[in-house]
Amino acid sequence: MMTDPAFTLADHVFRTEYADLPPATIAATKSDIATDDLGIRLRGERGHKSPP
Repeated sequence: MMTDPAFTLADHVFRTEYADLPPATIAATKSDIATDDLGIRLRGERGHKSPP
């Protein structure tokens, strides 16, 4: 019987701890979050409103 791939992925994610992540992955994620946050803040300062 085959295991559902979604269950396999979810199990892997659930068991992964911060210490398991490579330093490059952590640095890239922090950079991406900071860049995304800056973009959101700049967009908000201009009074952009999402369509309904």
